[in-house]
Amino acid sequence: MAREYLNVPPTTMRRSDRAVEDDAWIKQFLHQAAVGTLATVYNGQPFVNTNIFAYDEVTHSIILHTADKGRTRANVENDNRVCFMIMEMGRLLPDEVALEFSVEYGGIIIFGKNEIVTDEVEAIRLLQLLMDKYAPHLAAGDDYRPPVPEELKRTSVFRVKIEEMSAKKKEVEAFEGAYWYPEQSVLESVRRRPIWQGVLRKIHIAAKEGESLETLSEVEAVAGQGLCGDRYFGVVNDEEATNITLIAQEDLDAVQQAYDFPITAAQTRRNLLTVGVPLSHLIGKRFRIGDVLLEGVEICEPCKGLAEFSGYGNPIISAMLHRGGLRATIIKGGIIHAGDTIAPIIEPEVVANSGK
Repeated sequence: MAREYLNVPPTTMRRSDRAVEDDAWIKQFLHQAAVGTLATVYNGQPFVNTNIFAYDEVTHSIILHTADKGRTRANVENDNRVCFMIMEMGRLLPDEVALEFSVEYGGIIIFGKNEIVTDEVEAIRLLQLLMDKYAPHLAAGDDYRPPVPEELKRTSVFRVKIEEMSAKKKEVEAFEGAYWYPEQSVLESVRRRPIWQGVLRKIHIAAKEGESLETLSEVEAVAGQGLCGDRYFGVVNDEEATNITLIAQEDLDAVQQAYDFPITAAQTRRNLLTVGVPLSHLIGKRFRIGDVLLEGVEICEPCKGLAEFSGYGNPIISAMLHRGGLRATIIKGGIIHAGDTIAPIIEPEVVANSGK
C-alpha cells in the first residue's frame, strides 16, 4: 500500500535490487552529470529548477548558483530543505506485453539543507569549481578573468549539504530489440553539433621497458608527465610531449577480421583501450577522459616492438598501419578510471567579422 511510504525514510527504495552502493560510481556520476534538478518548497507549493552544478568532494556538497534575487533564493531563505536529482536514460527495452516494457537508467536523489555561501573566499572557490567543470579547456587568468568579490553582489552561491542520498540504476547486457529513444533537440545549436562519446575500457602500464603490462582499474594522470608508474612517465618523445598512448577496440577488431590476427590491447602495449572514440581524428584536438583533459598529438604507427611483443612478427606492422592508436599529451591531470566516459571538447565557434 502506497501510503506506508509516508512513514519511512525518503531514501527508501521500492526496488532495493536497483540500489547502487559503489562510492566510486556515485562520485563519477556526480562529477560528470551535465545538469541537475533542484526542488524547493514555499507555503506547500513545490518548485523545481534545472541547474548546472558541481560536486565538491571537500565538503560533500552540491554547488549551484543563481542571480542574487529570484524564486530559488527566496524559497531557500524561507525554508532551506531541498531535494536535488540527476539522471541518465539508457536504452528502451521492449517486450511482447506493454506492461513489461522497461528502460535502462541511472539516477541519484539527494536530500539536504541548502545554504547561501556568504564567505567571499569560499564563494569564489566554489564558483571556480563550476568554471573548472564546464570549461576545463580554458585557464583562469589566461583565457578569462576568474570570479572576483565584486561579482558576488549579483550572484547567489548555494551549497547543498548532502544529508541523505540514494543512487540506483538499471543496466543490462545484450537485449533483443533494445533501442534508443530518438531524441530531437529543441535547440538548433545542439542539433548541429558534431558529437561522439566513448568509453575507456582498460588501463595498462609497465614499470620498465620490456616488462609485462599491468592492468589497472584506475591510475593518476599527471599533466605533461604521463601515467604514474608507467615506463614513459616524464619522457618526452620526438620533442613532443606524447606521454600517453591510446588504442581503439574497433581497430583491433578490424585487424582480426581482415588479417586474422586476434591481437589484444595488452599486446599493442598502449596505455588506454577505448571504445567508440575516433582516435585518428583527434590530432590537435582536445578531449576528456572523466575529469582528465588530453590533446591528441600524432598517430602511433606500429613498429618493430609491436612485431616482437605481439608474437605476430613483421606482418602485424602492415596489418596495423594507420591503426596503431594515438599519442597524446595530458593537459590537465587527475584520476582516470576504467569505465570513464571519453568525450570531445567541442571547438569554440569562430564568428567572422561582420564589419559592424
